[in-house]
This record gives sequence, structure tokens and C-alpha cells, in this order.
Amino acid sequence: MILRSGITLIEDDPYRHLIDNAPPPIATLLGRRNAYYLASLSKCLWPSLRTSFVLPPHGDDGQNLQLSLRATSMGCSALLLALVEQWLNSGVAKHLVQEIKREMRARHVLAGKMLSHPFHAHPTGLHLWLELPAYWNHELLSHALRDQGVIVAGGNSFAVDSQAPNCLRISLGGAVNQAELGRALRKIETLLNHDRRRESRAFVSFSTPETLGGVYPGRWVRSCFHLLDLL
Repeated sequence: MILRSGITLIEDDPYRHLIDNAPPPIATLLGRRNAYYLASLSKCLWPSLRTSFVLPPHGDDGQNLQLSLRATSMGCSALLLALVEQWLNSGVAKHLVQEIKREMRARHVLAGKMLSHPFHAHPTGLHLWLELPAYWNHELLSHALRDQGVIVAGGNSFAVDSQAPNCLRISLGGAVNQAELGRALRKIETLLNHDRRRESRAFVSFSTPETLGGVYPGRWVRSCFHLLDLL
């Protein structure tokens, strides 16, 4: 379809080296026609290595790409580029990737032990996709976790329309160590098991618009019950 339509593919492949037996890039299936292949090091090696490699399609010497980069950025640090070259040639990069994969496997095992709700993840991936129970909304839970010092991304951050999945994206690679990750996962699990609807029903069973109407303005009462419906 890409070749028939004359579409130019930009394939960003930052996680390839974290996956065992990864499938071939789409660019290779196209015979490197109509495709720019991008490989980054910041995801699979070290976040501070803001370095990427670009393989242009056949027949493109990359000259226009270089001119565009020079016009829109200051370029990469020469010291970082030298470090990357040294790591790649000496085998250090390959060793570090293997260590990262080993650590991520251990963190996924930890997440599987601490989270009782279903989630989707790759065993060496840097994050997981957590499904939320019906009594929790991803936006409300994100805010509640933020108040406890745990930052997660709600499903709306990855939705292309208003119908965002009721899920959270949880980073497993951001914590300094497994102990810190475990504390964060414990807070997530505690909140997940806290059914907010149960509290809402208890409040409504003892307080109705009729009983509150004589004490509080009707608009305030209606607003309170609207909020309970949202929860």
C-alpha cells in the first residue's frame, strides 16, 4: 500500500534492542524504498544519550535531511557522539542493553506480584498498560496518585478521540531501583482496591435531596449528587 500510494514512511524504532527476536523493520520489507528508518539510543541504552541514527531510502543521500537539521537544531554534543561510537565499537552498548533487559524482566515480575488487576506488557518493556475497574476513572485515579507522589499517564494521553480507554500507562523503568518501584506499585494497588462507589452509596443512603434541601440550597445539593454520579 505504501509503495502503491507513494507514501513516505518514517519508521521510529526506539525499543527494538530491548526485544528478543524482534521482527524486521518495515523499511526492510519495503526494500528501503519510500522509508526513513530511525533508531534512537535514549530508550534502550541511556536517557541522556539524545542521539538518533537515520537511514534514508535508496537514492536519497540524506543531504536535504542534514540541511533541515542544521536549520532547526544545534546538533548533537560531539562528546556524546564520541562516547556512543566508543560504546558501540567496544561492546559496552551491547552489554548495557543486556543488563537493562535483565532488570526489566525482574521489574515485570515484581509488578505481576503486586498488581492484582490485569495489565498488558512486554516482558522487557519499559512500561505496562493497566486496565482499571469500573469504579475508577483514569483521570481521577491519576490525580489521586499524583497526590501521593506517584506520576502515571491516563488513557486520554494516548487517545486520538474523546473515547479514551479506561487504563493507566505505568512506567517501570523510571524508578531508581526495585524498592522504589515497589513502593509506588503498592500505592497504586491500594487505591485500585478502594471502591469509591461504595462510599458514594453509603452517603446517598443517609442523605437525599429532600432531607438536605431544607438546610442547603437546591443548586448545591444537585451539584453534590452530580459529583457522586461522576465518582
